[in-house]
This record gives sequence, structure tokens and C-alpha cells, in this order.
Amino acid sequence: MTKLNTFSIVVFVGCLLLVWTNTACDQKEQDQKLAELYCGACHIFPKPNLLDKKGWEKGVLPQMAIRMGIADPDFNELNPEEYQTILEKGGLPLKPMISKKDWGKIVAYYLKNAPENIPAQQGALPISVDTQLFKPQIVWQSPGERPNFSLLKYLPEQKTLVAGQREGKVYLFKGAKQALQDSLFTPSAASDVHIAQNGQLQLLLMGKMDPNDAYSGALLEIGRKAGRWEVMRSIVNSLNRPVQFAPFDQSKTGEEAFAISEFGHYTGGLSWHERTADGKSKVYQLFNGPGARVAHVVDLDQDGKQDIVALLSQGDEKIIWFKNLGKGVFDPRLLARFSPIYGSSYLDIKDINQDGKLDLIHSAGDNYDYSYALKGYHGIRILLNQGNQYFVEKKFLPLHGVGKVLVEDFDQDGKPDLACTAYFPNFAQKPLGGFVVFKNLGNLNFSAHTFPMADAANWLLMDKGDVDQDGDCDIVLGACSINNTVPKPLRQTWNQQGIGVLLFRNQLK
Repeated sequence: MTKLNTFSIVVFVGCLLLVWTNTACDQKEQDQKLAELYCGACHIFPKPNLLDKKGWEKGVLPQMAIRMGIADPDFNELNPEEYQTILEKGGLPLKPMISKKDWGKIVAYYLKNAPENIPAQQGALPISVDTQLFKPQIVWQSPGERPNFSLLKYLPEQKTLVAGQREGKVYLFKGAKQALQDSLFTPSAASDVHIAQNGQLQLLLMGKMDPNDAYSGALLEIGRKAGRWEVMRSIVNSLNRPVQFAPFDQSKTGEEAFAISEFGHYTGGLSWHERTADGKSKVYQLFNGPGARVAHVVDLDQDGKQDIVALLSQGDEKIIWFKNLGKGVFDPRLLARFSPIYGSSYLDIKDINQDGKLDLIHSAGDNYDYSYALKGYHGIRILLNQGNQYFVEKKFLPLHGVGKVLVEDFDQDGKPDLACTAYFPNFAQKPLGGFVVFKNLGNLNFSAHTFPMADAANWLLMDKGDVDQDGDCDIVLGACSINNTVPKPLRQTWNQQGIGVLLFRNQLK
């Protein structure tokens, strides 16, 4: 073979490789752009490296196929009436939003670019066991019974702790020792409670705690009549798995108003309900979609009108400020947005850096749906108010599976601390990070602490207040034993102990 022929062959092969490489690169870019177009249309585009291949293939992508009309939902879980409601409310599309060919390209893009394993968590604070600040006290225990609580709320004016079970039983513990005072049964699991101006209980009922769109929840007012608990009135009906409500302070006008978060499943929403003094009712839809987790009634811009600041999850995870313009008009303004893979869990609003402006304290650790794994981006994010309602993330505290987070100066040193539960902690970690208090050391520096008996159950619920009435702030935890990610031996131990409500009494006073 001549040198010329050899050179020609080399050039020819090189051209083929160049064409193949350019074609492959073009195809990769096209698939990525296709994924960004469709997967970033309704929420932030989730990068493939946020989950492992198994999480994408077996969990998230099949669910996204349902929501894009490529696949049918599980009709074993949906009755025809519920499915029709979902379609009517736009929870699922009437026809595919994308061709099967393009959907296949998106699936291939994610599976090709996703890692085999998610990177390990980085920068987590070591958790120490503190035996001084809090002392545990069991409030509710039934050995051998699975503790399945759906509601835990301390009512300071009544000095009463309300704890509701998934099965519909509600307990009232009262006084400094939190002795059981009373109990009652409700038609379904309660998720929130407040006290009305007339002293009666306003209970929010979920209808069904498991994912559903049956619109069987309700807000009821109940009270005692002739020694028996009775429903005095139904305030709002046909709610879709409501998880929280916040009353407006309308005492000066004699009117009632509530912001109600309906988490739902395929559908849901955030709405404002008003009942005027003459008995007329009005409903204002603030957000139409699933995942409304919590809404705070707070004057964010300090203009004298009560606004609503809400955490919306279940897909498009974001914090929205609904500015109160008066006369039932709220102007939605985006404050923060997160990846749909994060699993936003809760939002508290406090001036954590004590500069006179309210800040956002956000937790992300929901690990129940479709993609269970230890995720390094789970934790607490502190977004500081920069003025003009502009918020910037200034601190991230990693914590696996973090759930509810509450801000309070528990040690009374003048600096707000953070208390949080973790329903999906790293179960192999010792000490277990299922209940952690981040002590504020100043300048957004923290140390992490847990306490004796903090590993006694799988904590889903938490509230705070001066429960033992001695002048400092206590913490109360509620367990819910429906988490199938808990290792079997640990779950068996927890169920045998049957601790459902645990009070951590502050020892400062």
C-alpha cells in the first residue's frame, strides 16, 4: 500500500469520526434541549445528577409520564368519579403533551446522564447529645400500638395540647403536666386546629390522609353541648386533602377569614375563605394546583395589611408572597423557587438575623415519593430579606430527610435557634438525626444537638410553646408509623414501645 493510499484512508476515517462525533454531540444537545423544554415548562428544569439512574427510571420518570399524558395513572387507586374530577380540574391532561418518540428521547437523556449513585452529603454539622437543655416526658404511649398521629398543636391561651390520630381520634391534654383531659372522634384524620372567638375548636379534617383527590376534607367547628362533643357548624366543605389553615385577624369587623392549604395529589390549591358578619361567604382561589403545604398570615411588607406567604411543593416548589391589596385581592409575587426534586417540607418566617426584616427559613427533605435515597441537598435553607421583599439564600444546613422547622430562642441567649424533625433521617447515623436543634452561635453559625429519647419514634409532627407553663419554650413531637423506609427492626422496636407524643421540657426555668 502506498503512502498516499494510507494517508487517504486515514483522512477518510478521520472525517467519518468527525461527522459521527458532531452528529452525536448534536443529538445530545438536541435531547438536552428537548428535556429542558418539556421538563422545565412547569417547574425548574431538574438536572439528571440530582437522582441516580434507578430513581429516574423506576420512580420519577414514570410519574412524569402520567402527568404528561403519555401513560395512564393507576386505576386501582382512582375511582371513576375521582378520575373525572382530576380531568375537569386540569390535574392531568386530556391528551399527550408530547409524542412518544420525544418522550423516549427525554428518558434516554436522563438515564444516560444520571449517576449510578447520588453524591454523599457534604458539610453536615456533627450532632452532639445534649442532656441539659431539654428533658423528655412521655405524653402519650400505648405499647404494641403503632403511633399514627396526623395532628399536633399547642394552644397557649387554653394551655391545651391537641393531638389527633390518623384513625380520627383526637386527644386534649391540659395543664402544666399535660394530663389527658378529654377525647373525641372525628370522621377522618385531623391536620390542624385553632380556637374560635367563641372558644370552640375549629378542626381541619383531611378526609383521607393517603394521596387522593376525593375532595372529602372539611373545616368544622365543634364544641361541647350537654356534655357531648358535637359539630356546631360546617365552615368549609369539599376540601382536597387539606393540611393546614391560618385564620385572619378579623376581630374588629366581626368577619371570619381563613387561608386553607389543600395539598391534594394531582389537584389541590390554596384559597382564601371569607364569611362576613351577615353570614355571606366568599372564596378566592389564590393558587390552583397540588402541593400547598403551609400558608402564613403575616404583614410581610409592613403596610398594615395581612398578607399570605405560602410554601407550594409537589412539582413546582416555590415560596409565593400574596400581597394583600384589599377587598379580597391578592397579588402573587415569587420569592424563591426550588428544584422539583428537592422535596420541600416546611416554611417558617422569622427575623433570624435580627435586622428588623422577616426572613424565610425553608426545609426540604420529603423523601416519600418515587425516589427514596439519601440526598445531599436535603436540609434547611435560610433566605435573608435584602429589602423590597428580595430574598437571598445565605445559609444551608444539610440534614437528611428534614421535615418541619421552627424558629425560636430556646436557650434565651438573644439569638433565634432552629428546631426540626427529620422523618427520613439517615437511619444508620448515630446519634440519629430524627430531632435536631440547631443552636444559633451568631452570624449564621450553628451547632447541632439532639437529646435523650429523641430516637424513640419516627417523628412527623412538631410544635412549640410554654407547655409546662414555667416561662420558657418547650418542644412537643408526634410520631406517625407509616414510613416504609424505616428499617424493619427499628420499626418493630418503635411500635413495641408505642410512644406517640413526646414533650421535651425546657430546663432553663
